[in-house]
Parts: sequence; structure tokens; C-alpha cells
Amino acid sequence: MSFRLTAVAFFFAIAAFSVYAQLPSPQKLSREDDREFKKELERLRNLLATANDKGAVELQIANTYAAGGQYAEAIRRLRKVVDANLGFDPSRDPDFARLRNTVEFQSIMDEVRRQTPPVLKSRLIATIDERELFPENVAFDPRGNTFFLGSTAKDKIVRCSVGAACIVLVKPHLTEKSYVLGLKIDRPIRTLWATNNSLVGASLRRYDIHSGKLLQTASMEGKHVFNDLALSSSGNVYVTDTSEGSVYRLNSRTNTLGVLAPPHRFTAANGIAISPDEKMLYVSAWGDGIDVIDLPSGSVKPIAHADNVCLAFIDGLYAIGQSLIAIQNGPMLPRIAQFNLSKNGRQIVGMTMLERRNPAFDGITTGTLVGNELYYVANPQMDKKDSPNLSPLEILALRVAP
Repeated sequence: MSFRLTAVAFFFAIAAFSVYAQLPSPQKLSREDDREFKKELERLRNLLATANDKGAVELQIANTYAAGGQYAEAIRRLRKVVDANLGFDPSRDPDFARLRNTVEFQSIMDEVRRQTPPVLKSRLIATIDERELFPENVAFDPRGNTFFLGSTAKDKIVRCSVGAACIVLVKPHLTEKSYVLGLKIDRPIRTLWATNNSLVGASLRRYDIHSGKLLQTASMEGKHVFNDLALSSSGNVYVTDTSEGSVYRLNSRTNTLGVLAPPHRFTAANGIAISPDEKMLYVSAWGDGIDVIDLPSGSVKPIAHADNVCLAFIDGLYAIGQSLIAIQNGPMLPRIAQFNLSKNGRQIVGMTMLERRNPAFDGITTGTLVGNELYYVANPQMDKKDSPNLSPLEILALRVAP
């Protein structure tokens, strides 16, 4: 009887594995492709020595082996990355497309799912029936109980009252094809800052929060992408330039843009947050963690953290009390994490997972702090701009501890 049960179990185990494909044979590269393949691997190995987030580079190495058709080594490297339990999710990565149905890849994904159970703490606070907006950012005015959303597709900003319809606050510009990324409300004077980008340059624009009238503009021509921004209490505006890998400061008195830390390049500068004492800026370098700019001196250093904490692929970044709140996406399993800071704010000493595997998630990017809560759009649907089946936008609130 025991033998029979064991045999049946073995049969079903074999049947389960048989639905998966075998690992593909390695591809034979042309001389030119092989040269480029080895050149990229050498670049990544050199980068690994100085990288702020080594796990992100290790993942790129696995990607490179997969893209080069060296599948066995890609699996080996990928398993090493996943075993480090950093939060990566390779299931959507096109470089691993030929491996998805293999036993080896499915085994890795089983481990990913085991490591990353759902964490569901957010609550729905608004549903907005704007289906072709594709917002990168959201701002909120507590006094007016209104949300502001910028469009990455239609070059406009809408104002949405909770429980009511949206109106267009800033209309598309007739003479340029551009898109809106970052939004921040200067609450003491109740104006709205936005980053606007086009093929010919980028600009910071300040609008009247009620009428949408343009009050101030600071522009730069050339290959710039102004992404996210942070405001100081003195009126200075700090903005990340993703294309250039820089951070600019808009001087409130002279309306001029000046680059911070000129010798330093931030890898695809993205999210930005100012410390509560306004002495430091935290800048997310997309594939390489968080850099800290000391504002009095202009010096830049990577934030110190343990190897088992991954700070790569941070989109939205927010400072509250003695911690940073980060929205991570890209190769990461989309999540919201809280990173606890040391007393001097220059080292991460702990991490708490706030939200992960929420069924409402469909491209989370950024949000806004409202008191002790993070408001964010759960489903911007940024990768569905050609889809006819778009959903209303859902805005969630997540309590965070200062």
C-alpha cells in the first residue's frame, strides 16, 4: 500500500514537471555579437566593485547572459540573485522570455513567491473615472479636498474633487507636444508646481491652484527630462533630471536653475526627497540606490545600508520623521517600503514592508505624503496606452510611521 502511494505520487510529480519545457540549448553568437556580449559583461563586473546596490548589478549580469543566449549560466546567476531575497521579480522581464516555461525558471519563481507574500495595508479613498490620463504623479490639497493629476499622454493637469468629477486645470499646449511628470503643491501659498518635458527641453512650471493660470516658468533647452521635485520651506525647488543624471535647484529669488554637485552623475535620477531639517536631499538613482546630497557643502555620498536591503529601482521617494518611504517597481516586485534612518540620516538601519502584491496594483509609480499617510495611484496603467480596456484610477491611502 505504501509503495503504491509512493509510486502514484512519483507519477504525478513527473507529470507536473513534464508540462514545462527543457532549458534551451545555448545560442552560438556571431563574432561581433560575442565581442559585444563580453564587453557588456566586463562593464558590469567592473561596475559591481563600486555599485551602491550590488544586487541590481548581479541581476543585470543574469539578464545579459539570458539576452546572449547563455541560458544555463543565466539561470545560475538568477538563482543567486533570488536566493539573496532582495525583492526582485523576473517573471515580467523580456530577457527571460525563453526561460519562463522551464523547470528551472519555475523553481526560481516558486522561491520568489515564497519570499514575497502579500502585505495589504492600504485603503481605497477615491475612484477617478479618468481612463486615458496615465498619471506619473499625484498631488493633494487638504484644504480643498482635491487631487491633482498630470497626464503623460495628453499634456494636461486635472483637478479632481473627492466624490465629484474632474475638471481640466491646465489645458494642453497648442504649440508643443509635451508631457507632465512631477507634481508638488506649495501649501503655504497654495500653488502647484509641475515638471513639463518635450523634445526640445524641460521646464518647471508653477500654476495657480484654483484657475490654472501659469505664474512662473524656468526652462532648459536640450536633452533634459525633469522628473520629480521637492520643495523647501524657503521656496527653493529641487528637481531631478533623469536624462542628464543631475539635480537642479531653482533659486526662488532669481528664478534661475543651477546644477547641484556638478561633478557627480546620478544614474537616471528619479525620486527626490528633502530631509525634515532641510540639510540633505535624498536622490534615487534608478539602478543604483539612493545618494545623499549635503546641501551646505554640496558633497554627495551613497546612503549606507546592509547588503540584504535593496534600494534600487525607486520611483517615488519621501522623507518623514526618521525614515524614507519608497515606491519600487521595474525589476522589483512592485512594493512600498519604509527604510528607517540612523540619527544623522545617512544610513539605513532597518526596513519595513508596507505594501506588496496588492491586486489593485497596475504600474504604481509615485505618490504624496498627507500627514502620516501616503496617497498614491494604484493603477496608472502606464504600459497600457494602446489598450481599449482601461480602468478608472484608484487612489489608495497607506499609513506610515514617522
